[in-house]
Amino acid sequence: MHITRFSLSRCGRSLLCGLAALTLAACSDDEATQPPTPQQAAPLQVCVVFEPDELGDQGYADNVLRGIEQVNRIDPATGKERLDMRLMSLPTTAETSRQLNLWVNDRANSFYPEQNYERRLLVLTHVSLLEGIDFSTFPEQDELLLLDADPNLAHSQTLQGLGKRVHFVNISAADAARRYYRQCSEWADLNDEDIFRNVCTIRWYKGISYQDSVDIAIQEMFDAGVAEGRIDTMTVVETEEDLKEYDNTNLRQFGYTFATFIDMLHETMNFGSVICDMGRASSGFDTYIFAHSPEFITLLIDAESCLSKQRYAVQRQFGRATAQWISRWLDAEPQSMPTLQWHGRWDGYCTDDIPWTGSEDDETDDGE
Repeated sequence: MHITRFSLSRCGRSLLCGLAALTLAACSDDEATQPPTPQQAAPLQVCVVFEPDELGDQGYADNVLRGIEQVNRIDPATGKERLDMRLMSLPTTAETSRQLNLWVNDRANSFYPEQNYERRLLVLTHVSLLEGIDFSTFPEQDELLLLDADPNLAHSQTLQGLGKRVHFVNISAADAARRYYRQCSEWADLNDEDIFRNVCTIRWYKGISYQDSVDIAIQEMFDAGVAEGRIDTMTVVETEEDLKEYDNTNLRQFGYTFATFIDMLHETMNFGSVICDMGRASSGFDTYIFAHSPEFITLLIDAESCLSKQRYAVQRQFGRATAQWISRWLDAEPQSMPTLQWHGRWDGYCTDDIPWTGSEDDETDDGE
Protein backbone atom coordinates (compact mmCIF):
# COMPACT_ATOMS: atom_id res chain seq x y z
CA MET A 1 0.00 0.00 0.00
CA HIS A 2 1.28 3.45 -0.89
CA ILE A 3 1.65 5.61 2.20
CA THR A 4 2.52 9.29 1.97
CA ARG A 5 4.69 10.37 4.88
CA PHE A 6 5.59 13.92 3.85
CA SER A 7 3.78 16.51 1.77
CA LEU A 8 5.46 18.12 -1.24
CA SER A 9 7.55 21.19 -0.57
CA ARG A 10 6.62 24.47 -2.22
CA CYS A 11 9.53 24.01 -4.59
CA GLY A 12 8.27 20.54 -5.53
CA ARG A 13 4.78 21.84 -6.12
CA SER A 14 6.10 24.62 -8.35
CA LEU A 15 8.11 22.07 -10.33
CA LEU A 16 5.04 19.90 -10.86
CA CYS A 17 3.04 22.90 -12.03
CA GLY A 18 5.84 23.85 -14.43
CA LEU A 19 5.99 20.35 -15.89
CA ALA A 20 2.21 20.37 -16.32
CA ALA A 21 2.42 23.67 -18.22
CA LEU A 22 5.10 22.29 -20.57
CA THR A 23 3.02 19.21 -21.22
CA LEU A 24 -0.02 21.30 -22.15
CA ALA A 25 2.08 23.47 -24.45
CA ALA A 26 3.27 20.40 -26.32
CA CYS A 27 -0.25 19.22 -27.12
CA SER A 28 -1.39 19.24 -30.77
CA ASP A 29 -3.95 21.73 -31.99
CA ASP A 30 -6.56 18.98 -32.25
CA GLU A 31 -6.00 18.02 -28.65
CA ALA A 32 -6.15 21.67 -27.58
CA THR A 33 -9.60 22.10 -29.10
CA GLN A 34 -11.07 19.11 -27.23
CA PRO A 35 -13.34 20.00 -24.28
CA PRO A 36 -11.43 19.78 -21.00
CA THR A 37 -11.71 16.52 -19.09
CA PRO A 38 -13.39 17.04 -15.71
CA GLN A 39 -10.73 16.86 -13.07
CA GLN A 40 -11.00 14.15 -10.47
CA ALA A 41 -12.32 15.39 -7.14
CA ALA A 42 -9.65 16.09 -4.59
CA PRO A 43 -8.95 12.87 -2.65
CA LEU A 44 -9.35 12.43 1.06
CA GLN A 45 -6.57 12.21 3.62
CA VAL A 46 -6.12 10.19 6.81
CA CYS A 47 -3.26 11.00 9.19
CA VAL A 48 -2.52 8.37 11.88
CA VAL A 49 -0.30 9.57 14.72
CA PHE A 50 1.63 7.31 17.12
CA GLU A 51 3.40 8.23 20.32
CA PRO A 52 7.22 8.57 20.13
CA ASP A 53 8.93 5.14 19.89
CA GLU A 54 5.56 3.40 20.19
CA LEU A 55 5.85 1.33 17.02
CA GLY A 56 7.56 -2.01 17.54
CA ASP A 57 5.70 -2.80 20.76
CA GLN A 58 4.53 -6.21 19.43
CA GLY A 59 1.09 -5.29 20.71
CA TYR A 60 -1.33 -2.39 20.42
CA ALA A 61 0.60 0.00 18.13
CA ASP A 62 1.82 -2.69 15.75
CA ASN A 63 -1.73 -4.04 15.54
CA VAL A 64 -3.04 -0.59 14.57
CA LEU A 65 -0.34 -0.24 11.91
CA ARG A 66 -1.14 -3.63 10.34
CA GLY A 67 -4.79 -2.71 10.19
CA ILE A 68 -4.50 0.68 8.52
CA GLU A 69 -2.14 -0.77 5.92
CA GLN A 70 -5.10 -2.85 4.71
CA VAL A 71 -7.39 0.12 4.03
CA ASN A 72 -8.37 0.23 0.35
CA ARG A 73 -7.36 3.62 -1.04
CA ILE A 74 -8.99 3.06 -4.44
CA ASP A 75 -12.46 4.43 -5.15
CA PRO A 76 -14.54 1.37 -6.20
CA ALA A 77 -16.80 3.53 -8.37
CA THR A 78 -14.03 5.15 -10.44
CA GLY A 79 -11.07 2.84 -9.93
CA LYS A 80 -8.96 5.90 -9.09
CA GLU A 81 -6.91 6.68 -6.03
CA ARG A 82 -8.83 8.74 -3.54
CA LEU A 83 -6.96 8.36 -0.24
CA ASP A 84 -3.69 9.83 0.93
CA MET A 85 -2.68 7.83 4.00
CA ARG A 86 -0.08 9.54 6.18
CA LEU A 87 1.68 8.08 9.22
CA MET A 88 3.39 10.13 11.91
CA SER A 89 5.81 8.50 14.36
CA LEU A 90 8.46 10.94 15.57
CA PRO A 91 11.23 10.59 18.17
CA THR A 92 10.04 13.26 20.61
CA THR A 93 6.78 14.61 22.02
CA ALA A 94 7.75 18.18 21.16
CA GLU A 95 8.38 17.35 17.50
CA THR A 96 5.13 15.38 17.32
CA SER A 97 3.14 18.36 18.63
CA ARG A 98 4.89 20.73 16.22
CA GLN A 99 4.18 18.53 13.19
CA LEU A 100 0.57 17.97 14.29
CA ASN A 101 -0.10 21.70 14.37
CA LEU A 102 1.52 22.11 10.96
CA TRP A 103 -0.75 19.35 9.64
CA VAL A 104 -3.87 20.98 11.13
CA ASN A 105 -3.15 24.25 9.34
CA ASP A 106 -1.92 22.92 6.00
CA ARG A 107 -4.75 21.41 3.94
CA ALA A 108 -2.83 21.53 0.64
CA ASN A 109 -3.45 18.41 -1.44
CA SER A 110 -0.41 16.23 -2.15
CA PHE A 111 -2.08 14.95 -5.35
CA TYR A 112 -3.29 18.30 -6.67
CA PRO A 113 -1.20 21.12 -5.15
CA GLU A 114 -3.61 23.76 -6.37
CA GLN A 115 -6.45 22.23 -4.36
CA ASN A 116 -7.20 21.38 -0.75
CA TYR A 117 -8.40 18.03 0.47
CA GLU A 118 -12.17 17.68 0.53
CA ARG A 119 -12.10 15.99 3.93
CA ARG A 120 -9.39 14.86 6.33
CA LEU A 121 -9.37 12.52 9.30
CA LEU A 122 -6.88 12.74 12.16
CA VAL A 123 -6.44 9.44 14.07
CA LEU A 124 -4.66 9.56 17.44
CA THR A 125 -3.59 6.29 19.08
CA HIS A 126 -3.34 7.88 22.56
CA VAL A 127 -5.14 10.65 24.41
CA SER A 128 -1.79 12.12 25.43
CA LEU A 129 -1.31 13.24 21.82
CA LEU A 130 -4.08 15.81 22.30
CA GLU A 131 -1.70 17.95 24.30
CA GLY A 132 -0.17 20.74 22.31
CA ILE A 133 -2.76 20.69 19.50
CA ASP A 134 -4.59 23.95 18.91
CA PHE A 135 -8.08 22.79 17.95
CA SER A 136 -9.32 26.36 17.66
CA THR A 137 -7.93 26.30 14.10
CA PHE A 138 -9.13 22.77 13.29
CA PRO A 139 -10.81 23.09 9.86
CA GLU A 140 -14.57 22.53 9.69
CA GLN A 141 -14.21 19.83 7.03
CA ASP A 142 -11.88 17.71 9.18
CA GLU A 143 -12.69 15.12 11.84
CA LEU A 144 -10.90 13.50 14.76
CA LEU A 145 -10.86 9.82 15.74
CA LEU A 146 -9.51 8.81 19.17
CA LEU A 147 -8.58 5.18 19.80
CA ASP A 148 -8.85 3.57 23.23
CA ALA A 149 -10.18 6.74 24.84
CA ASP A 150 -13.09 7.68 27.07
CA PRO A 151 -15.98 9.10 24.97
CA ASN A 152 -16.71 11.59 27.75
CA LEU A 153 -13.65 13.49 26.50
CA ALA A 154 -15.88 14.87 23.76
CA HIS A 155 -17.28 17.27 26.36
CA SER A 156 -13.86 18.39 27.61
CA GLN A 157 -12.67 21.95 27.18
CA THR A 158 -10.05 20.82 24.66
CA LEU A 159 -12.54 19.17 22.29
CA GLN A 160 -15.86 20.85 22.99
CA GLY A 161 -15.58 23.02 19.89
CA LEU A 162 -15.49 19.95 17.59
CA GLY A 163 -19.02 18.79 18.40
CA LYS A 164 -19.96 15.75 16.30
CA ARG A 165 -16.63 15.82 14.51
CA VAL A 166 -14.85 13.91 17.29
CA HIS A 167 -15.31 10.12 17.37
CA PHE A 168 -14.13 7.22 19.51
CA VAL A 169 -13.35 3.55 18.97
CA ASN A 170 -12.95 1.29 22.01
CA ILE A 171 -12.51 -2.43 22.52
CA SER A 172 -13.06 -4.03 25.90
CA ALA A 173 -11.09 -6.99 27.24
CA ALA A 174 -13.67 -7.60 29.98
CA ASP A 175 -14.99 -10.86 28.53
CA ALA A 176 -11.46 -12.22 28.25
CA ALA A 177 -10.90 -11.28 31.89
CA ARG A 178 -13.99 -13.24 32.91
CA ARG A 179 -12.81 -16.36 31.07
CA TYR A 180 -9.35 -15.92 32.54
CA TYR A 181 -10.75 -15.78 36.06
CA ARG A 182 -12.71 -18.97 35.47
CA GLN A 183 -9.39 -20.62 34.65
CA CYS A 184 -7.96 -19.26 37.91
CA SER A 185 -10.90 -20.73 39.83
CA GLU A 186 -10.53 -24.10 38.13
CA TRP A 187 -6.81 -24.09 38.94
CA ALA A 188 -7.62 -23.27 42.58
CA ASP A 189 -10.10 -26.16 42.76
CA LEU A 190 -7.66 -28.54 41.11
CA ASN A 191 -4.78 -27.66 43.43
CA ASP A 192 -6.87 -26.93 46.52
CA GLU A 193 -5.22 -23.49 46.75
CA ASP A 194 -7.53 -20.52 47.33
CA ILE A 195 -4.63 -18.15 46.68
CA PHE A 196 -5.30 -18.46 42.95
CA ARG A 197 -8.72 -16.87 43.48
CA ASN A 198 -7.11 -13.55 44.42
CA VAL A 199 -6.10 -11.41 41.43
CA CYS A 200 -3.59 -8.58 41.21
CA THR A 201 -4.14 -6.18 38.31
CA ILE A 202 -1.05 -4.22 37.23
CA ARG A 203 -1.31 -1.13 35.07
CA TRP A 204 0.53 2.11 34.51
CA TYR A 205 -2.02 4.41 36.15
CA LYS A 206 -5.68 4.50 37.17
CA GLY A 207 -8.58 5.95 35.24
CA ILE A 208 -8.26 4.19 31.88
CA SER A 209 -11.78 3.20 30.90
CA TYR A 210 -11.25 -0.19 29.26
CA GLN A 211 -8.82 -1.29 31.98
CA ASP A 212 -11.30 -0.37 34.69
CA SER A 213 -13.88 -2.52 32.92
CA VAL A 214 -11.57 -5.52 33.41
CA ASP A 215 -11.59 -4.96 37.16
CA ILE A 216 -15.32 -4.37 37.17
CA ALA A 217 -16.01 -7.55 35.20
CA ILE A 218 -14.23 -9.70 37.79
CA GLN A 219 -15.70 -7.78 40.72
CA GLU A 220 -19.18 -8.36 39.30
CA MET A 221 -18.49 -12.09 39.34
CA PHE A 222 -17.70 -11.81 43.04
CA ASP A 223 -20.79 -9.71 43.74
CA ALA A 224 -23.06 -12.12 41.85
CA GLY A 225 -21.71 -15.10 43.76
CA VAL A 226 -20.36 -16.66 40.55
CA ALA A 227 -16.85 -16.65 42.01
CA GLU A 228 -15.06 -16.05 45.27
CA GLY A 229 -11.90 -14.06 45.73
CA ARG A 230 -10.42 -10.59 45.80
CA ILE A 231 -9.02 -8.21 43.19
CA ASP A 232 -6.30 -5.66 43.98
CA THR A 233 -4.98 -3.02 41.59
CA MET A 234 -1.37 -1.83 41.54
CA THR A 235 -0.23 1.18 39.53
CA VAL A 236 3.26 2.35 38.60
CA VAL A 237 2.53 6.08 38.48
CA GLU A 238 -0.26 8.33 39.75
CA THR A 239 -1.24 10.04 36.50
CA GLU A 240 -0.63 9.83 32.77
CA GLU A 241 1.57 12.92 33.09
CA ASP A 242 3.97 10.95 35.32
CA LEU A 243 4.25 8.28 32.64
CA LYS A 244 6.25 10.67 30.46
CA GLU A 245 9.26 9.95 32.66
CA TYR A 246 9.48 6.47 31.11
CA ASP A 247 11.08 5.98 27.72
CA ASN A 248 9.32 3.53 25.40
CA THR A 249 12.68 2.13 24.36
CA ASN A 250 13.48 0.58 27.75
CA LEU A 251 10.01 -0.49 28.86
CA ARG A 252 10.72 -4.20 28.42
CA GLN A 253 13.53 -4.00 30.96
CA PHE A 254 11.28 -2.04 33.29
CA GLY A 255 8.61 -4.75 33.06
CA TYR A 256 11.20 -7.35 34.02
CA THR A 257 12.33 -5.27 37.01
CA PHE A 258 8.77 -4.53 38.15
CA ALA A 259 7.97 -8.26 38.07
CA THR A 260 10.63 -8.87 40.73
CA PHE A 261 8.71 -6.47 42.98
CA ILE A 262 5.43 -8.32 42.35
CA ASP A 263 7.15 -11.62 43.01
CA MET A 264 8.24 -10.39 46.45
CA LEU A 265 4.76 -9.15 47.32
CA HIS A 266 2.59 -12.05 46.20
CA GLU A 267 2.89 -14.02 49.44
CA THR A 268 2.17 -11.07 51.73
CA MET A 269 -0.70 -9.88 49.51
CA ASN A 270 -1.92 -13.47 49.08
CA PHE A 271 -2.52 -13.59 45.32
CA GLY A 272 -1.54 -16.17 42.72
CA SER A 273 -3.11 -14.63 39.62
CA VAL A 274 -1.92 -11.54 37.77
CA ILE A 275 -3.43 -9.39 35.01
CA CYS A 276 -0.58 -7.42 33.44
CA ASP A 277 -1.55 -4.44 31.29
CA MET A 278 1.63 -2.46 30.71
CA GLY A 279 1.98 -2.33 26.95
CA ARG A 280 5.49 -3.11 25.76
CA ALA A 281 6.59 -3.68 29.37
CA SER A 282 4.33 -6.74 29.55
CA SER A 283 6.80 -8.89 27.60
CA GLY A 284 9.56 -8.18 30.13
CA PHE A 285 7.15 -8.94 32.95
CA ASP A 286 6.24 -12.26 31.32
CA THR A 287 9.93 -13.18 30.86
CA TYR A 288 10.66 -12.80 34.56
CA ILE A 289 7.52 -14.60 35.77
CA PHE A 290 8.16 -17.50 33.39
CA ALA A 291 11.69 -17.94 34.75
CA HIS A 292 11.14 -17.26 38.46
CA SER A 293 7.46 -17.71 39.39
CA PRO A 294 5.91 -20.22 37.00
CA GLU A 295 3.10 -20.87 39.48
CA PHE A 296 1.49 -17.52 38.62
CA ILE A 297 -1.49 -17.69 36.28
CA THR A 298 -0.93 -14.57 34.19
CA LEU A 299 -3.06 -12.67 31.69
CA LEU A 300 -1.21 -10.28 29.36
CA ILE A 301 -3.42 -7.64 27.73
CA ASP A 302 -2.49 -6.38 24.24
CA ALA A 303 0.24 -9.00 23.87
CA GLU A 304 0.69 -11.12 20.75
CA SER A 305 1.84 -14.18 22.69
CA CYS A 306 3.15 -15.45 26.01
CA LEU A 307 5.67 -18.01 27.18
CA SER A 308 3.84 -20.92 28.79
CA LYS A 309 0.49 -22.65 29.13
CA GLN A 310 -0.21 -20.83 32.36
CA ARG A 311 0.16 -17.49 30.59
CA TYR A 312 -2.75 -16.20 28.56
CA ALA A 313 -2.59 -13.37 26.05
CA VAL A 314 -5.47 -11.23 24.84
CA GLN A 315 -5.10 -8.75 22.00
CA ARG A 316 -7.70 -6.12 21.22
CA GLN A 317 -7.85 -5.89 17.43
CA PHE A 318 -7.65 -2.13 17.08
CA GLY A 319 -6.07 -2.53 13.65
CA ARG A 320 -9.11 -4.28 12.25
CA ALA A 321 -11.54 -1.93 14.01
CA THR A 322 -9.71 1.20 12.83
CA ALA A 323 -9.49 -0.05 9.25
CA GLN A 324 -13.21 -0.78 9.21
CA TRP A 325 -14.02 2.63 10.69
CA ILE A 326 -11.85 4.46 8.12
CA SER A 327 -13.39 2.47 5.26
CA ARG A 328 -16.85 3.54 6.37
CA TRP A 329 -15.68 7.14 6.81
CA LEU A 330 -14.48 7.25 3.18
CA ASP A 331 -18.04 6.75 1.96
CA ALA A 332 -19.95 8.48 4.75
CA GLU A 333 -21.23 11.99 4.94
CA PRO A 334 -19.22 14.20 7.31
CA GLN A 335 -20.22 14.07 10.98
CA SER A 336 -22.28 10.88 10.47
CA MET A 337 -19.84 8.33 11.89
CA PRO A 338 -20.77 6.70 15.21
CA THR A 339 -18.81 6.18 18.40
CA LEU A 340 -18.22 2.43 18.63
CA GLN A 341 -17.49 0.07 21.50
CA TRP A 342 -16.71 -3.55 20.77
CA HIS A 343 -16.81 -6.28 23.40
CA GLY A 344 -15.24 -9.63 23.89
CA ARG A 345 -14.78 -12.66 21.75
CA TRP A 346 -17.76 -13.15 19.49
CA ASP A 347 -17.48 -9.93 17.51
CA GLY A 348 -13.92 -10.80 16.44
CA TYR A 349 -12.39 -7.59 17.76
CA CYS A 350 -10.73 -9.21 20.76
CA THR A 351 -8.69 -12.41 20.35
CA ASP A 352 -7.16 -14.56 23.05
CA ASP A 353 -5.82 -18.02 23.82
CA ILE A 354 -7.93 -18.58 26.94
CA PRO A 355 -9.80 -21.92 26.95
CA TRP A 356 -13.50 -21.51 26.19
CA THR A 357 -15.96 -22.83 28.79
CA GLY A 358 -19.14 -22.16 26.81
CA SER A 359 -20.86 -19.99 29.41
CA GLU A 360 -23.69 -17.80 28.17
CA ASP A 361 -22.34 -14.99 30.35
CA ASP A 362 -19.65 -14.31 27.73
CA GLU A 363 -21.99 -13.71 24.81
CA THR A 364 -21.98 -10.05 23.77
CA ASP A 365 -23.31 -7.78 21.07
CA ASP A 366 -21.25 -6.63 18.10
CA GLY A 367 -21.33 -2.93 18.97
CA GLU A 368 -23.25 0.01 20.26
